[in-house]
Amino acid sequence: MDERVFNVLGSRVGWELPAWVLGIERSALVSVLAYEPFALGDDEGRALHDAFELTGDVALDSHRDLIAQAVARDDNGDVRAVAARERFTGLAHECPDTDDELVRALFELARDLYPGLLARWPGLYVEVHREALATAAESAPAFSNAVSLLAYELRFIPSDDRPTDDAGRRANVETLDGVGEQLDAWRLPLRVLETSTKRVIARGGTLTPGELYEQVAHDIDELRDLAAGRRRNIPVVVVIRGVGLAEDQRADLNTYGILRPPHAREKATVPNDMTAGRSTVMLQRTRQVGLVVVQPPGSGMKFNPEHWNEHPDVQAAELAAFACVVAPEREVPCSATVLYPITLYPLGLRNGFPSALQRGTGWRSNVLTDEEIVAIERFASRLRQHHHESVAISVRRLLSSLARDDAEDGLIDAVMVWENLVGAENETTFRVTAALALLLETDPARRAVALRTFRAVYNCRSKVVHGAQLPANTSLAKMRRIATETAVAALRRLYSDFPELLSDQRRGTRLLLGDLPALPAAAAAPEPSAAEEI
Repeated sequence: MDERVFNVLGSRVGWELPAWVLGIERSALVSVLAYEPFALGDDEGRALHDAFELTGDVALDSHRDLIAQAVARDDNGDVRAVAARERFTGLAHECPDTDDELVRALFELARDLYPGLLARWPGLYVEVHREALATAAESAPAFSNAVSLLAYELRFIPSDDRPTDDAGRRANVETLDGVGEQLDAWRLPLRVLETSTKRVIARGGTLTPGELYEQVAHDIDELRDLAAGRRRNIPVVVVIRGVGLAEDQRADLNTYGILRPPHAREKATVPNDMTAGRSTVMLQRTRQVGLVVVQPPGSGMKFNPEHWNEHPDVQAAELAAFACVVAPEREVPCSATVLYPITLYPLGLRNGFPSALQRGTGWRSNVLTDEEIVAIERFASRLRQHHHESVAISVRRLLSSLARDDAEDGLIDAVMVWENLVGAENETTFRVTAALALLLETDPARRAVALRTFRAVYNCRSKVVHGAQLPANTSLAKMRRIATETAVAALRRLYSDFPELLSDQRRGTRLLLGDLPALPAAAAAPEPSAAEEI
């Protein structure tokens, strides 16, 4: 791509394009610019896209009529759209001296037809390497578009760039985590995202579409097939951000078999259905700060803002994040929260619901060790067996507590976990705090300390809720930390040692009465206290 074209594009958005972008094929650029028209409707959108794509792959002379026809739609009399099409059609028929003019016209057309393009443009070519990913993560739209572009570049590489040598294909297969056999079609998008991110980091942030294409050459035919007509087979992909992996280790947790909520299991019997539970959770080795739900185009799924938390795939994503928080026994929990739901359309959120950006403060994660990865997998197995909808609010409020920027909000969310676990019948201070102390401590002296600590935290939460003035020496950040750590410890204890209580809404009463099942021999020793003397 001529540097002058990118200078024009960069000047229009006031953003300096990274140098490596200059190596991107023009066909990839026009495909990205043109893909938004799919929102217009399958036939019209595909015609417009095909016309745009032809400008990148074939001599323009034989396709100007098709281009003119594709852009000549009367978009309900939209003056701006009509004017943009007239400019583009005029340029196409006037045989511009350089392709630069046509590409500039394509950009102007896309910009005028789809005003949101201009605001989102920087996200398309954010530098995708270790440092830049951390920067992009500060902006949900930038990150979503950066990830989407990586996935879509694979689908629009000119066919003559595709390696056809069988030995080369076998070599490429071996580079993908040592997998010597072809991946199942429904896992391809996950592999695309994982491989592209890994390769970008390995190459120091420089990656052309052709190089990216090489890494999945053995899968490209199936991927094109999925993109062209069988999109319902593409799974929702959930990327856990905020959880890194040690060295080159990776752990894929398939929510189809591990993290699917029990009450949604009956849907998992429907093959090749987006609602059938074919979601995948990927823990990937990059510096990240949240959790992203990626929804494929054409899936037919609708995320209604009012029912977002009720969607089974969103619930599965929350359970995945929950496993990452609770399973590793850390002094400071991992932070893995729902950051942003996106679609695989690079320039739009057509079928998705764009939630607000959430970033945890003070809960940034460290890299997971091999032992912690094993612990997460084991805990995920417990979730599959024992998770009950009566503790769903605990899961959601714990994740929310970790994501809150405000200490007051984080404290309130964490104490709500306490109440949900052991105070369902009558949320008094004594009932909640005493039940938690009995759950977490077996030594009488430590139990007394825990009770005083929990009572102080609970009273602090009550003052915050009712607007009462706190004592001058009260640290909300400390109260929030104790509340959250206690919530994590209580949930871990229930899932690990007393799973029978999860489905019993009289949990608090049974704890107070000592009506508990016998502890397994391996778990007889009490865990370190989550409380501390205040």
